Amino acid sequence: MPRGTRIAPAERRGWLEQFEQGSRIDKIAREAGRTQRTINEHLAQARRKRQQQEVTAGLLTQAYQKHFAQLLEVAETLGEAAENASPGGILSTTDLDIKMLYQGLQAHVPRSRLWRAIKTWEESSRELDRESQKRRSEIEALVVEKTTVWPKILTEGFVGSLWNAALMAAEGRSPDEMGYRVDSSGEFSQLHCGNFLLSDRVPTQQGLEEIQRQHQMLVQDLTASEMIAPLDRLVSRWQGARNTIQEEVMVLRLRQILPGQCRLCPGGEAPSGIHSTRTRRSDG
Repeated sequence: MPRGTRIAPAERRGWLEQFEQGSRIDKIAREAGRTQRTINEHLAQARRKRQQQEVTAGLLTQAYQKHFAQLLEVAETLGEAAENASPGGILSTTDLDIKMLYQGLQAHVPRSRLWRAIKTWEESSRELDRESQKRRSEIEALVVEKTTVWPKILTEGFVGSLWNAALMAAEGRSPDEMGYRVDSSGEFSQLHCGNFLLSDRVPTQQGLEEIQRQHQMLVQDLTASEMIAPLDRLVSRWQGARNTIQEEVMVLRLRQILPGQCRLCPGGEAPSGIHSTRTRRSDG
């Protein structure tokens, strides 16, 4: 090769490979038609370039590991949030970082069943909330009509526990799972059903037993009423969506590495052709 011509990166890497495989500087210089000084300078340059590439590759690996961990953490959050219906949506947060990671997750797995399940889950949650608002007033009227202990009970706890019993029945679970508990303090006692406080400041054991008996009677009436049929359909749809969300989150977690790209991926913007990941929500 004529002296003074530009040395291509590939040629420089070839010299380094020869040298590291045992070739002497004078032999490489002679074959390349270059001075030994030139060869030494370019060997040093090739080493620096390789070191930079190795450092960059290491940093990129670490950055991708962190990126995937953040995306999978958001996915785990979705799985946990799906456990309880919420009319405010599955990702009710104002944290911009989390919202952007959510969009990033959508970009990585746009064809996942997760997104359709989330839409169904959110629609079902809103329907359940509307049903709750409607039915709670009916339950309160039922309590007033059918109990003789009305002045001694806490309306919010009584109605809340009865609505929860209706939901449990619609899910195919026994309301007995909530259980009753008595807490005593001094001369008065409190009666709980699950996490619901039914009555406080009850002075006698007989009074506690009567409140519990009438509550059990209402649970039986409610879970056998016509209210449960439409609730069955709503809960079944919501449960199906919840189960799909949690299953898809498990698949993502077990994969560990996500396919595709998003605009948060380390190393720059997503290439053209990656569509906007802005979430579309219905006006429901």
